[in-house]
Amino acid sequence: MAGAPPLPARLLWIAVCVLLLPTAAHAARQLADSSPSPDAAADALLKLKSGIKDDAGVLRNWSPGTRPCAGAGSSWAGVICHKGEVTGLQLENMALSGTIDLRPLKGLRGLRSVSFMDNQFTGPMPDVNELPGLRAIFLSGNKFSGEIPADAFDGMSSLKKVALSKNNFSGPIPASLAGVPRLMDLLLDDNKFQGKIPDLPQKELKVVNVANNELEGEIPASLKSMGAAMFAGNKKLCGGLLDQKCAAPPTSLTPAPAKTETPPSSPPPAPAKTETPPSSDKGGAQPSTPAVPAAHKTTGPPADKATQDAAPKEPTEGSMSYGFLVAILGVLALLGFALLALQRRRREEEFEEHMRRLGRLSHPNLLPLVAYYYRKEEKLLMHDYVQNKSLAHLLHGEGRGVKKAVVHWAARLKIIKGVASALSYMYDELPMLTVPHGHLKSSNILLDERFEPLMTDYALVPVMNQSHAAQLMVAFKSPERKQFGKSSKKSDVWCLGLLILEILTGRPPSYDLKASAAPEQEQQNPNDLAGLVASTPEENWLRKVVDPDLRFDDEAYKAEAGWAVKLIKIGLACCDGNAESRSELKDAGKGIEERKAKGRGDREDNSFYSSISDGTERDEDFTNVAIH
Repeated sequence: MAGAPPLPARLLWIAVCVLLLPTAAHAARQLADSSPSPDAAADALLKLKSGIKDDAGVLRNWSPGTRPCAGAGSSWAGVICHKGEVTGLQLENMALSGTIDLRPLKGLRGLRSVSFMDNQFTGPMPDVNELPGLRAIFLSGNKFSGEIPADAFDGMSSLKKVALSKNNFSGPIPASLAGVPRLMDLLLDDNKFQGKIPDLPQKELKVVNVANNELEGEIPASLKSMGAAMFAGNKKLCGGLLDQKCAAPPTSLTPAPAKTETPPSSPPPAPAKTETPPSSDKGGAQPSTPAVPAAHKTTGPPADKATQDAAPKEPTEGSMSYGFLVAILGVLALLGFALLALQRRRREEEFEEHMRRLGRLSHPNLLPLVAYYYRKEEKLLMHDYVQNKSLAHLLHGEGRGVKKAVVHWAARLKIIKGVASALSYMYDELPMLTVPHGHLKSSNILLDERFEPLMTDYALVPVMNQSHAAQLMVAFKSPERKQFGKSSKKSDVWCLGLLILEILTGRPPSYDLKASAAPEQEQQNPNDLAGLVASTPEENWLRKVVDPDLRFDDEAYKAEAGWAVKLIKIGLACCDGNAESRSELKDAGKGIEERKAKGRGDREDNSFYSSISDGTERDEDFTNVAIH
């Protein structure tokens, strides 16, 4: 045949193809293994589900014959997909229980994050190192218990975030965490971990929270940039970040014993010559002069005994070591007292400087600081008297049969605008603070005689005990604080968003509800008010979400209905659970300031509240200041 290669060449080509076939087949099998089929992914997730108790049926669409990743997104609850592949599980706050076995998920090579936060799972720590490709593990807010194996995180070279907070884990912190090279966030707070904190040398480490455990010993030097709040609630922890100093170990201060081969050429000096001279500074301590003689005096024999035993003797083994130890500890104690006094004075100066900074603030919607009082036991701030009660009282009343006031639309809008303006001012004037307010909520907004809002309890985070701040301050309940143990510049924005929704809906956020009045699920998640609004279709907001007292079906207020919807959207954007996608404060402020509300007859409405009773006098007044 014309143009055909000679026979030897053709035979060589066939031989090459035969040799390459097994390699090609092996490569094809590897490719198939690295990208599991949709059916294989479904089987793996169904095996995981078999150990999970789902009384509420939130995983009911995890069913055989369907695929978790359909089209561009996910068709199964809590499953995150990318290009048809399962990349994450987000089974958070779903009232799930039972145990978690991660071994069925080993075949999901694209799985990068798993989150089972805020459920009721029990049992030991899941075997997370069965999934070495994970970048994030979130198990906080469950009932996991027991010791975590020391090698639990071996081989997890891609892992960046670990959240095990609010469980019942015990025993030592796993040593293998020190070998996770890319670790950035580690949340172990509110457990029962014991022993010492391992040294974590990762350069990219940003957050480590071990608060409220049973840890002991000195905080590693590699973690001293984390802040004292990250270590609070561990009574036996010590170090520079905490008020508790670490005791110096005796062995490190004891000098080597004196050699005994050669007896001393002369007996030890008589104790009478080593007595501490009277202090000449009228009570002042001079650590350098008396320390060594005084210590020596405590170890020498009595004077009469020294006179009787004139013959040279070997010094008692360890007596000089003990003497030097006491001397050194005496010096350290005196120096420690001086340092403690210096630290207290420095804290007082920092407090005074911060108070002067707050005293310089001037905004019509900030309650000004008039004076302050500082003592070690207590610190008091004094403000001008405010005639009316708080916004919380105005919106929700006080119970016990007392009817709340009806707050008109213009009043609510005026309050929202005033608060947003004051918060923006604080962000401009206090740029050094991560959370310029820190405690923004309706009970911390007072109303003056013209019902102008006045913000209180602002900028107190720098002068508060950080463990108390973490428990009490609203900004510390933000999603980023819960997930990563750290507040951000947008934590106050989150508080503002919830406040806007509270003003428009008349419903308090769950962190302000008493236990008897709040459903269990609401108590677990302060962001439920935003979730309630977001889960309601926008066309139903005016009917099902907005406070009925606003009466947008009234002809006088119909024109404002669209503006109310826009404000709800601003509120939702401000309390987005993801801080990075949360609205910027300046953008929210611009949206709020766009226009003024108009009331009846297109006049600005200054009737801020009216009695809900039928023509009778209100049985309460707004004359007491409610500061919480």
